[in-house]
Amino acid sequence: MFYHWTMMEEYQSNMWREVAIELRQGFIDATAALMRNPDAFEAAMVRAVLEWPNSTAVALTTPSLNYQAWIGHAGCALQLQSPEHLTRQGWRMLNSDEQDLANLAASNAITFWREQNA
Repeated sequence: MFYHWTMMEEYQSNMWREVAIELRQGFIDATAALMRNPDAFEAAMVRAVLEWPNSTAVALTTPSLNYQAWIGHAGCALQLQSPEHLTRQGWRMLNSDEQDLANLAASNAITFWREQNA
């Protein structure tokens, strides 16, 4: 799937923005907390599927993209206004069991998108 970048909702959001240094740790902590709550994290990612149809279609049909990572970044961007690079830092705060549960939540959101777009 292809859309011009101007039609991709993620570029009109906060997903790729920079934030002041003094605010970064707050986003890192908030994303880690969201990812540690699989139900809330999955709900945020399903929200991304519903509210960002163009970006989601492009991301989840690009073979070289890490789908779980993208949907997680999108969910955190919508739910917490966290930029992608700070969400990645929040991910690093999770232990392996927490990462596994977050990945399962991401897989569920991806399945939701696939079922809606079959």
